Amino acid sequence: MASHPDVCIDPKLDSPDEDKCAHDSRLLIPTLKDFFYKHPLFNSKTFLGDAAFDTVQLYKNLLSGDTFGENRHFSQAYIPLNTRSELKNQDYTINEDGIPCCPNDPSLSMKYESTSKLHSGVARYKFVYPKIKWRLDDTTGKYRRLCCCQSSCTSSTSGRMVFLYP
Repeated sequence: MASHPDVCIDPKLDSPDEDKCAHDSRLLIPTLKDFFYKHPLFNSKTFLGDAAFDTVQLYKNLLSGDTFGENRHFSQAYIPLNTRSELKNQDYTINEDGIPCCPNDPSLSMKYESTSKLHSGVARYKFVYPKIKWRLDDTTGKYRRLCCCQSSCTSSTSGRMVFLYP
């Protein structure tokens, strides 16, 4: 900690486990920087960590080419999902293939639509309700989604959308 005064440690949380994970995730990058500085010939391409390291910022730092200097970075990062990071009040299920399902019919898998990058550089996968149709909007001349479900789970005319993060 003395060699990294920029690392801020928050006051203690209610849970010792959450407190430990918060500190572990903040100390990982400085620890790896020190390690790579002291072992310049070590050049691993894969990072394997535990669920304490499941934060968006850590993925960005681990896979970024400028985090550790000299264009060093990991090409892959394997970190189990942290169950404390799950969405609260999630109203859909995810099937065994990792695809979100309709809240009203768990046997109906949503359709993958696109991947986009957030400002942090982390990918975001968009899934849409499978019973949508693309209709031409006469006022704008653009195509829009139209939900064709009898018992819609959302008030949006475009239908349900779910975003997942790796």
